[in-house]
Amino acid sequence: MCHFPRNAVRTVVGLIAGLWLSAASPALAELCKPIAQGPMRVIPASLRSDEARITFVGHSTFLIETARGVTISTDHNDVWKPPSPPRVATMNRAHSTHFTLNPEREIEHVLH
Repeated sequence: MCHFPRNAVRTVVGLIAGLWLSAASPALAELCKPIAQGPMRVIPASLRSDEARITFVGHSTFLIETARGVTISTDHNDVWKPPSPPRVATMNRAHSTHFTLNPEREIEHVLH
């Protein structure tokens, strides 16, 4: 997973938004500054039985978790891996960051 300091992400987003908005409308840019420079807003949530959590792991790899605990890794490979082996791993042969020849033994279902 990619981790960036919250302040760095907020700063970069604020700079990009500020540059774009300044060119489009200086007045609008002034209105957005308090939001971009404000506190990071995170809303934790639990999964309902009809929901799934999708987490970006890296490149084209995503970890999908169901409310019942099934974990699926898309484009499972040797470069970007979820924190623990998933129950199901999907792969394709686009290039080496989309598959692995040596998936973890703990993975129950490997879909090449």
